[in-house]
Amino acid sequence: MAEEEAEQSWDQTADEWLVKPGHCNAGGMAQLESGGFYAAAPVEGEAGWGIICKVPAYEEGILQDDGSIKKMMIDEMELLHTFVTAYKEGKRPASATGLWMGGMKYTITSNKIDEDLPKGEQDPIPWFFGAAPKKGVHFCMTKSQVVAGFYSEEANQTTGNCKKAVLEYAEYLLELGY
Repeated sequence: MAEEEAEQSWDQTADEWLVKPGHCNAGGMAQLESGGFYAAAPVEGEAGWGIICKVPAYEEGILQDDGSIKKMMIDEMELLHTFVTAYKEGKRPASATGLWMGGMKYTITSNKIDEDLPKGEQDPIPWFFGAAPKKGVHFCMTKSQVVAGFYSEEANQTTGNCKKAVLEYAEYLLELGY
């Protein structure tokens, strides 16, 4: 099994851990240092890439406190890096646009760095969750990686099963030294 895994791409590994069990409709891996995704699932037809991230940077209308809409640039890799760095350090991220993934805005509703989460070498594994209408995304950070699992209620997926799959994959990566 270890030899087979060594020959697989990270796209395929993410597919096996997150998508194929049916708990996530998409998943991916990004570098903690940059927030840049380098693996996406589902692999078939590169479908995961269309769900997890949108590049290059693009313009969106962002609702302001006074009710007006302001056009702002969205750089999803930069935003992910901002959010994961803040949460890993136990801080609240500062972003004028919020977190965007795959062209969709996600509202961060939960984040934890506490004793309820599985133990990795960095004990415990930092995690946060973003919600959008009828879908969501769970993120876990290892020493050098970010694991993201996306679920869709329309595909009969649940936040709990998606979170569990993401945490298990993050634990696996930690065992491998990532």
